[in-house]
Amino acid sequence: MGVWGAREVQAALIQEVSARASATLLFLDRWLAEAQASGEEQELPGGAETGAPPLEVLSESAPSASGTRRARTPDVISVPSARVLDWVRAKKIPKGRMALASPWLPAGISIGGISRFGLGLVESDRLVRVEGAPVTDASQVISAVLSALGRGASQISGEFVRATERGPRTIRLIVQLPSSREVEAVLVEAEKASP
Repeated sequence: MGVWGAREVQAALIQEVSARASATLLFLDRWLAEAQASGEEQELPGGAETGAPPLEVLSESAPSASGTRRARTPDVISVPSARVLDWVRAKKIPKGRMALASPWLPAGISIGGISRFGLGLVESDRLVRVEGAPVTDASQVISAVLSALGRGASQISGEFVRATERGPRTIRLIVQLPSSREVEAVLVEAEKASP
């Protein structure tokens, strides 16, 4: 091996790998701290987003600050049509934007304010499929809903993915669709109530 022996080469390689690993960990630690401090995911051109998942999602089963465990979101969430009509009445309209694939989650749609709907979903959960088809744009979701309504479907399903300490977790959302008459009646009622 010339001037160096096998031990010296091994020691030099270990030192180089350790230095690179330390630098990478420091970068990731700083990046996570900045993402948590800002409270938002990093913005990318075109309204797309990516970023580290919040620690409370990664440690889904960990105790909260108060010492109590957060309830685990079920694998399947069913929403009755009456609740959908309540959302229509309250004008709770979800807004989503494309979210690029990250090391934690596949590409999909990040839905702002999803936690306000009381379904057990959190802001970092990502909608990735509607009726089995991949989605990355709100227009794809609207098209799927209109298609389901057009064919007289009584429900529509979607898949959300959550980053957890054990890896991505899929949460299925099944929404019972109200009839077009019911939606129309709620909209007329809301119009009469507005000044």
